[in-house]
Amino acid sequence: MIGRAQAVAATSLWILAAITHAVPIDMAAASALHALSEAGASPIISVDPMLQIDTAIVSTLPEYADWPLLHKQLDQTMGQLLEAGVVSLRDSAGEVVVLDSIDETVATVDSLLTAGYSLVIKPEQDPSLSSSMHAFTVSNDISRQIQDHLGVVISDHFYISPPSQRALSPHTDGGDVFVHQWAGSKLWTLCAPKAPDCTNCTFADRALRAELAKSAFEGCTSYTDEQLAGMECRTLDLQENELLYIPRGVVHFARANTTGLSAHATYQVIPPSATWIDLVVDECSRTATTRACNELKEQLLRADLGFRWLNFRFKDVHVAPVLPNQLTASEYTLPSTRLAELIARPASNDDSITRKITLTVAKDAAAAHAIATPAGTCGKGTYHKTVKCVSCESGKYQDSSSHLSTSCKSKTYCSAGTYDANGGSNSANTNCRTCPSSSYQDASNHLSTSCKPKRSSCSIGYYISSDGGTTKNRVCSKCAKGTWMDIKDNTARQCYPKSVVCSPGQEVSNPNDNKADNICVACSRDSYQPSQGLNVQCARKVNTCGVGEYANNADSLVSDYNCSRCPPGTIRPESSHHFSKCYDVTPPELTLVANAILQFEAQTDTFAYPTVTATDTTGETITVTHTNNVHPDTPNSYDVTYSGKDSSGNVGTLVVQITIFAARVPVIVLLGPIVMPHEVHTPFVDPMGYVIDEGEPGNLNDTLISNTSALDIHTFGSYLVMYFMRTPDSQGLSAPPVWRTVNVVDTTPP
Repeated sequence: MIGRAQAVAATSLWILAAITHAVPIDMAAASALHALSEAGASPIISVDPMLQIDTAIVSTLPEYADWPLLHKQLDQTMGQLLEAGVVSLRDSAGEVVVLDSIDETVATVDSLLTAGYSLVIKPEQDPSLSSSMHAFTVSNDISRQIQDHLGVVISDHFYISPPSQRALSPHTDGGDVFVHQWAGSKLWTLCAPKAPDCTNCTFADRALRAELAKSAFEGCTSYTDEQLAGMECRTLDLQENELLYIPRGVVHFARANTTGLSAHATYQVIPPSATWIDLVVDECSRTATTRACNELKEQLLRADLGFRWLNFRFKDVHVAPVLPNQLTASEYTLPSTRLAELIARPASNDDSITRKITLTVAKDAAAAHAIATPAGTCGKGTYHKTVKCVSCESGKYQDSSSHLSTSCKSKTYCSAGTYDANGGSNSANTNCRTCPSSSYQDASNHLSTSCKPKRSSCSIGYYISSDGGTTKNRVCSKCAKGTWMDIKDNTARQCYPKSVVCSPGQEVSNPNDNKADNICVACSRDSYQPSQGLNVQCARKVNTCGVGEYANNADSLVSDYNCSRCPPGTIRPESSHHFSKCYDVTPPELTLVANAILQFEAQTDTFAYPTVTATDTTGETITVTHTNNVHPDTPNSYDVTYSGKDSSGNVGTLVVQITIFAARVPVIVLLGPIVMPHEVHTPFVDPMGYVIDEGEPGNLNDTLISNTSALDIHTFGSYLVMYFMRTPDSQGLSAPPVWRTVNVVDTTPP
């Protein structure tokens, strides 16, 4: 007896298969609900029938993903998982993160999610690290159930994302995918290109058709967000413990919702032997060479036998396609029983794939070719050529649906201003119609199926001067002088008149510019413009001044030169000029300031050049310089020359004589008598003296000392005491020593 969980899984997958193969969603859901009710299972959650998409959400087995346990197990081995590539990181744009920027030794699930990274887990990178984790062990059970039920090979990956993040950018996969939401929820976006010409195509058919158009049968095509703008996209919110089926070729991506993290597992059908076309090629390989079977596969892909050949091949529940049933046994033998059964299986609901096709293979089995075989007569757009019906050449057509003609009819050529509305069909003559107003055709006697698009706009500086009718393109003409146009890709029928008015002293700098309004700029210094206007230009100044005159308005931009007489003390010798000032011919007058010191003592550091001022008739400030020929430590008389130069080059001079006299030597003056008596056997009291130095700013008396070493106060006689300066003055000069005579005598009575 089948268990409840097995019934849910089996019936759910049946619904997916039915939806994949164009069974209406409401019919499939009704059948599934009836089966589940008899098995005692919970109702299946299916897609809203209004969605009309080849995708369904169904209930799965009871919740098996123990998220807290997986969280703990990932943290315990995160460093090893990152290093082995079992766990890779994606940023918010879905780009792979370089692990050099991650400290693997301290990385945890929480720290990585907080940093904005999504975790992509691929257990196959190192099964020894992931096999012991509870979640992956249970997931493998689910994967095996899908594989056993469908008879295909499955690969499983896992994605954990922080709020509002997506782990991968929009893409397609190489096989059908089952998505199981472990924890949280994700908003899925599913897209397929629009195909107005494929009225009976399902959503998945259109997606797979786009892959084939890109020669991307193996899938895994990446898309940018901008590329999705032209597609038909639907969104659905996948909740915890729900299963989503995504047919092969559907463009998809998922973003975690704004609250909490999101974790899901994907089970992807590995492409080999997963589709009906793969099954046929596999059976072919039992009896023919690989090259021949690959060629057979390419023929079937090109033969337009219906998308059923590319459908996901379920083991028990399926709608098998019809293999072309007319074979040339002498050239190609297929002893395989399974392939023979496929060949004999009738078409289900696709009349377009029941036409007769002969498969021929060269004797060396190198190639196989699908060739349409005539059944007596040829149809529209073809003609008989030997034993085949061949398409009409360019410029020919055949409108008979059953004929034996060996040639096609010549088409009628269209005239200028028209196009073939039949799109170049080889089954009908031309249908020449007038070009739409937005296009034209200038060719005559042609078979073009469309008109040329008219120039939609004109560039900057031009306007549309003629619509051109149906036989000519629109004409863009250059804006006339006095008008302009600054709009790129404009559709204007006339240009703007120029409107910016220039003031006196200005001119229009761009009079011939058809791309901008007037631009006013100032006249140059040697030109003027007295008026205001829309097209004014500056004129060159022509007036000149004579000898003894100057131009008093040389900088004016609104009038010609005006002349005045030179001021007194100035000249202008030229006879025809427009200089703005006259020459100054009077040199500056130099004056020694009052009470200037002109005599200085040598070696006193008191010397300074006296100040001399200068005045000029023009009133300008004159800088005075002088020669530096005085030697302050050398007594002498020096002539110092002062000079001042005005802006006209006139130079005034003044010679000042400065005297440096010799430094004055200090003098020692003794106090008391020069010859003084001294009573024998009594202490000598020296009256000392003082030092006179006129040029010294300080008192030098404390530098005076005496030498009494030769004086003997106990022996009668005359003694000399010497007086001298202990240190020189500030100029390094010392006074000459002086002597005092001391006579030791006895004048005291006994």
